[in-house]
Amino acid sequence: MRLLKLNIENMNGFVKAVRYWVRVGVKRFGLFFYYSGREFIHDHCLIRAAALTYFTLLSLIPFLVILFAFFKTFGGESLIENTIKPLLFEVLSTGTGESISGAIDELISRTKAGALGSLGFIFLILTSFSLMEQTESTINAIWRVKNKRSFIQRWVFYWAALTIFPLLVGLSISATAYLGSLKGVQEISQQVVPYGYRILPVALQGLAFFLLYIILPRTKVRFFSAFAGAFVASIMWEFLKKAYLLYTSSAINYNLIYGSLAVLPLFMIWLFISWLVVLYGAELAYAWQNFRILDESRKSSEVSSQLFEAVSLDILLESTRSFIRGEKAFDPETFSRNHNLPYDLVNSAVNKLVSAGMLKHLDGQVILLRDPEGISVNEALEAIRTGGAYSPPFANSIRLKRLSEFLGELEEPSREVSRKWNMKQLLQNTETTAKLEDNRK
Repeated sequence: MRLLKLNIENMNGFVKAVRYWVRVGVKRFGLFFYYSGREFIHDHCLIRAAALTYFTLLSLIPFLVILFAFFKTFGGESLIENTIKPLLFEVLSTGTGESISGAIDELISRTKAGALGSLGFIFLILTSFSLMEQTESTINAIWRVKNKRSFIQRWVFYWAALTIFPLLVGLSISATAYLGSLKGVQEISQQVVPYGYRILPVALQGLAFFLLYIILPRTKVRFFSAFAGAFVASIMWEFLKKAYLLYTSSAINYNLIYGSLAVLPLFMIWLFISWLVVLYGAELAYAWQNFRILDESRKSSEVSSQLFEAVSLDILLESTRSFIRGEKAFDPETFSRNHNLPYDLVNSAVNKLVSAGMLKHLDGQVILLRDPEGISVNEALEAIRTGGAYSPPFANSIRLKRLSEFLGELEEPSREVSRKWNMKQLLQNTETTAKLEDNRK
């Protein structure tokens, strides 16, 4: 009897634990989508998607001309006509029938890359690169990346996207066709094909989203973060594609309003929807990787100015420590995690010090630009408080000038003390104090 009672108690404890973790999981899952939606609105993704739609319309034909010309150079003309064009035009012509794919195909066939001359070809390249540059800039904005790739890095990256990536796509399609011709594979495919035709498009879309989210940002994106964004984005895109097809088949006849141009607004709407999905997937990837940061971001707006100055000085001390050790750079995200500080607070302090010319962004980290012995504590505090030398017009009013002078007189004694200390001395002092406290414990 006692054993039975213990088993029941253990079972009840197990059920309670399961319920607790289910509640925590559901709450976290809900917050994950809430934060991604909040960031989607905060980053003005509707406006960014509209801008990318315009760039896509401008760059689509030049991009496809270069893409197809590259394939033809390596003898892949049959691959273009039989495989790539049907797949591509199926995506582009969603909701517009064959009108838009036929128009695009006609424009591409008229535009011969070899017959354009050097200036025309350069124009095609620049127009194609503008779309990729705008996409990279938007994704970096979502990931809060301030430092861009250098001009040469961008051109090498974009050229690789225009050449190597299509080549890999062509090789994968050729390999699939070769495997499909093998007798053993054919027997297996007869059983799998009904399901494969449903899963394969979503899987290919997911792979494209995954590569976009993990390669394009100028920062380190974790595998599962990119996977989470790509997984949700591919399902959303497939669902919205079917919903949009249903809408265009049952909605009002656009020919009555736009006449022969009816296909253009439909195509633009679909491009806009597609870019919304791409950007929301990027926000999901960002939210997955930075969940703790987003969860604590609300706390950063509640700190006092004195605490903000203390955090900023601590960042300078960490930079000084790295500088003295010869490491030079340190990671603000790691600093935020190790010191249990909201990342938005740390990032805001770092940006202030960067604008003051004391720190510099470098590959997702920050470095100290000057010798710490040449930076006085007073200079650092002035940079943190002012954030730059800009003085708005309203600061010239007599009342504000008098109040500023009064505050300056009150702070003068503390300035005299802070001028005598530089960042290296402050670091040594704080480390000595920390050691004494550890010894007392």
